[in-house]
Amino acid sequence: MARPPVVLCAPDKLAGSASARQAAAAIARGVRAAGLDAVELPVADGGPGTIEALDLPSGAVVRCRGPLGRRVAARLAPLADDTVLIESADACGLHLDARRAPMAADSRGLGALLAAALEGAHRVVVALGGTATADGGAGLAAALGVVLLDARGRRVPAHPAGLLRLARVELPDLAPWQGRVEAWCDVLVPLLPESPTAAPAGPPKGSGLSFLRQKGAEDEAAVAQAWRRWIAALGAAGLPVAPDAPGAGAAGGLGLALASLLGAPLRAGADAVLDALRFEARLREVDHVITAEGRFDAQSLAGKAPGRVTARATAAGVPVTVLAGSFEPGVAGALGPEVGWVEVGDPALPLAEQLRQGPARLQAAAQVVARTVRRRDGAVFRPLRSPP
Repeated sequence: MARPPVVLCAPDKLAGSASARQAAAAIARGVRAAGLDAVELPVADGGPGTIEALDLPSGAVVRCRGPLGRRVAARLAPLADDTVLIESADACGLHLDARRAPMAADSRGLGALLAAALEGAHRVVVALGGTATADGGAGLAAALGVVLLDARGRRVPAHPAGLLRLARVELPDLAPWQGRVEAWCDVLVPLLPESPTAAPAGPPKGSGLSFLRQKGAEDEAAVAQAWRRWIAALGAAGLPVAPDAPGAGAAGGLGLALASLLGAPLRAGADAVLDALRFEARLREVDHVITAEGRFDAQSLAGKAPGRVTARATAAGVPVTVLAGSFEPGVAGALGPEVGWVEVGDPALPLAEQLRQGPARLQAAAQVVARTVRRRDGAVFRPLRSPP
């Protein structure tokens, strides 16, 4: 008797609705209800949920400063021998700043968390994404001993409002930490694609500023000017500064600081997570992949986890269906004719109710998709589509 088709359930989180693990379980329930076998594989892109997706033990907990000064608990998760993974969102995540006040928020807590990790491990991976900060990593730098000064030699705060008065920085000995840190970026976008001295022209598409706007901030011009002063001060101190590097704009500019101060490679977080999960090996054992996230947009195709799941599965010849609460207009069509997609949200419902129903809607959609799945050695899969 032929085995039933096997579906790999590989979603990211649906923010405010379901963690990646909860989403994978909901999709798997729908697949099994259709009589197929399901394998659950929650994924992440280097942002919040990376520790959970990799199923890492929490390890030690460090009490550190949150983005607005309140003390928070952050994890040191053992990743491999003498390697620890930390999430930037633990110390300065969006969920820690209900005010959405980037001009007053800083990443000092992440710097303290990183210092604690470097004391106990030879190598540290920093998962960048989902932060409330837009300080270009100045707070992290201050926590590592970098002194920020104005034109009169007075210390300035490490948040963007303070950086508007920044004239120069004094560096500690960073050599003991350099070469020991790697950054996994949720998006490989630059901080400022144009020259640091260029006049502001609105938030560049696909840069750190464009993500700032998505977070609901209204201070893009001021933040951009703060970043330019920060970039200039780092360069004047003799550090390599590349604001146009892919990943420099991740997590409000934390990628820039880690690369400049510590020489950290900026790696695509989604690919790093998928590599750690042995994704290609898992693809050889399944007939179909279902991935999901809350909103599938242009950034999903530019490095976010569901986009990378789709691209890597398609490259391996495994059919894929994308589930999302909503799709940015025109983006679903860019997935290609061999990829299915289903919009599971109902825009007629209040957002709070859509979020509450998220897992149930994933399950129902997965059950419908599963009825179309065939073994790869059998009939050709015809993508199921629900175009927005």
